[in-house]
Amino acid sequence: MRPAGPPGAGSGGRLALPPGLRWLDVGCGTGALTAAVLAEADPARVTGVDPAAGFLAHARDRVDDPRAAAPV
Repeated sequence: MRPAGPPGAGSGGRLALPPGLRWLDVGCGTGALTAAVLAEADPARVTGVDPAAGFLAHARDRVDDPRAAAPV
């Protein structure tokens, strides 16, 4: 018997969620998770928020996808 993965995980550890969802990345930092969600989950939109303006600026520079937003 294999141990259960995190809720929503499909085979191979990928998220088993339908495409087109809207995501909120709280504490997005440099945008690594935002970029991964965009690549793996086919979301309609990912909004990243972080209290550190420098991290948000880095995330905006790093993630070049029209579905991503990092408001001030």
